[in-house]
Amino acid sequence: MTDEPILGDFVLLNKAGATDVGLIHRIEGGEAYVWWRERGKDKLDGRPVVMDQRHKLSELKVARLSDIPQSMHLLRVDNFPGKTFRTRN
Repeated sequence: MTDEPILGDFVLLNKAGATDVGLIHRIEGGEAYVWWRERGKDKLDGRPVVMDQRHKLSELKVARLSDIPQSMHLLRVDNFPGKTFRTRN
């Protein structure tokens, strides 16, 4: 997939070895606001603990389905109900 990520996509940083999965929750002027899951820190209800960061869209790539933790799926359902998302093969 060569398309830039869009709102609601799960993403990784576009660099070798990146494993932390984020969720784009806002896009403005070529920049994405991303909730990044703090690795190993999920709340008792299964939702992730996240930190919010801004990145250029060119710094991000769409994640593979197998890379996305269940807690991030829950975060997405809470914030983008019924919206489909893309993954890369």
